[in-house]
Amino acid sequence: MKILRFGRWFHAAFAMLWCLLLIDTIVGDEGPAAIARAAACTAMFLIFLLGTLRTLRRHRQEETMRLRH
Repeated sequence: MKILRFGRWFHAAFAMLWCLLLIDTIVGDEGPAAIARAAACTAMFLIFLLGTLRTLRRHRQEETMRLRH
């Protein structure tokens, strides 16, 4: 269970770093192509993050059900 908690914190921190990268790219003097690339990378990572969190939740539920029986 501690690994699941660590996974959530790790992914949340990583998502914050990606969002900061996107904000830095938008605010900086990069062109539209760099902004589009950073936005695409952020979107792909957020999809990965949500999928991972869903998998972690499913594993936690399976573990809980296994312990009950």
